[in-house]
Amino acid sequence: MAELEQGALWSVRLGEVSNAVSSGVPVLSGEAVGFAVSGTVMQRGRWRMVETETGIFGCVEAPVSGLAETAADVYRDLFLGTSGWHLYRIWNFVPAINREVGGFENYRAFCLGRHEAFREHFGENSVRFMPAASAVGTEGASLVAWFVGGKTPPRHVENPDQVPAYSYPEIHGPRPPSFSRATVTGRRVYVAGTSSIRGHETVARGNLAAQVGVTLENLERVLDEAALGCAGEVQEMNVYLRRAGDFSTVEALVQEKWRRGCGKLTFLRADICRSELDVEIETVFCVS
Repeated sequence: MAELEQGALWSVRLGEVSNAVSSGVPVLSGEAVGFAVSGTVMQRGRWRMVETETGIFGCVEAPVSGLAETAADVYRDLFLGTSGWHLYRIWNFVPAINREVGGFENYRAFCLGRHEAFREHFGENSVRFMPAASAVGTEGASLVAWFVGGKTPPRHVENPDQVPAYSYPEIHGPRPPSFSRATVTGRRVYVAGTSSIRGHETVARGNLAAQVGVTLENLERVLDEAALGCAGEVQEMNVYLRRAGDFSTVEALVQEKWRRGCGKLTFLRADICRSELDVEIETVFCVS
């Protein structure tokens, strides 16, 4: 474990090249989002991490040979590097996420590698350790990811209107996605990347307005489960759009339909994990 930067203000930002990593996901509107933390940067396997008294943060930019193998190696290093900590939220940026390589979609290959790493490290009960997460397509050539974690044991939450991602049937890939719909730690709720899915199936294919509506309903549903009826506010909402040209339409729909209000609202251009999905939304919610 090598110290890289002592006491530096270290940042990771969506849509920006920082002193740590670039996501390869351009911002269409709003502030670049991510985190900034002051501390000593440590190299742990492929990851650069910073520890504070209560939290741990990290990022990785891994050149891809095969996506399944790269994802498995990245996650093995993540689990080893965060031993003694709890994972709260992971962001994944997958190169050409919908492209098929050798007849196998990149997202499914990523899910295969990630799943194998979870099972290897945590065993049969690995679902208990799966935090909220997202995976969108990046314009870069490397697998990029970052995470936040801490000492407080979290509570992971599912959406009653959706099959847990880790229980998806094999029609969605040989191994299911490894994440929870939301993770609660203290007063903060990290909501995973959310799209127009009911049960385990995509709904409203080809209907952008309907997809936005279902996505926002799913967000409301999982927040109701996570916040246990408590009031609060959305500190950040990030909206990923498959087509940049949909920005004005989706912005108007979000402003019209989202009733909780939010602080930072950012729109980004990224491919979504299923080729038939046009929008994905994630939030960070703070309970009053």
